[in-house]
Amino acid sequence: MFLAVEVFTAQAFGAKRYAAMGIIAQKAALICLALLAIIILAWTQLEKALLLLGEPCLRSTPSSMTVLIAMALRHACMHIRSPKSEAVKS
Repeated sequence: MFLAVEVFTAQAFGAKRYAAMGIIAQKAALICLALLAIIILAWTQLEKALLLLGEPCLRSTPSSMTVLIAMALRHACMHIRSPKSEAVKS
């Protein structure tokens, strides 16, 4: 979202349409707030949805979901191999 706003505001600035810059920034802020509200709503109803899908009670709480997501990300990051640095020959 930020990259799109950056491109559009740079175009508006280059065209000396300063009012358009403000409108673009306001629309972007409203879109971000709307998406945030949807995410918060989904997060608060997550436990009920997971229980309806048959997940065990222990895994259906949002806090345990956060832990599970963090563990999955950690596991994924551990398998990403960085390029080995070559030793400097003296």
